[in-house]
Amino acid sequence: MFKRTVVINLIWLAILMFGAVSFVPAQTENSCDTWAYIIDDDPNGLNVRAGAGSNFKVSDTIPKDADGTSVNIVGSKGKWLKIKLAENSEGENVFSGSGWIYGPLVALRTRGSGASENELVKLYDGAKTSGRVVGRLKMETEVTLLGCKAAWVEVAFPGKSDKTGWLPPESQCGNPVTTCP
Repeated sequence: MFKRTVVINLIWLAILMFGAVSFVPAQTENSCDTWAYIIDDDPNGLNVRAGAGSNFKVSDTIPKDADGTSVNIVGSKGKWLKIKLAENSEGENVFSGSGWIYGPLVALRTRGSGASENELVKLYDGAKTSGRVVGRLKMETEVTLLGCKAAWVEVAFPGKSDKTGWLPPESQCGNPVTTCP
């Protein structure tokens, strides 16, 4: 009788666990198209993974370049960014294909319209200019990436990893070497 009760309880537990898992929303992949540069200080380079998560196998490594390496970001899932291309400061292709990198290991700088040196760049609560402004940053402020949607990027405020906002495409500079016009 004891064994039967244990088996029945294990079956109910499995049913409850399966049911709970099925109600957990899966992270969806967002499509985007933007550029950023690598800020990972690992001397061995930036790991590119086969999937969106640290549990996926490292499929490639983008070598460290003292002058900077740019990556073309084409998607995101959580804080993981899907890339298809990486170029060193000389414009040479150092990665092509498809892979995933951890977002906070890449950055870009903010840029304004050029109307004023004191211009502040707006960050929004979503990937749309009709959204609420959640912060303002000086031009040429480096921000780390947390995700993307279309041409917009979600970024962490400098020094405040818990505060995030969405940066519109015209306010992004993904070049590590020059200031974007």
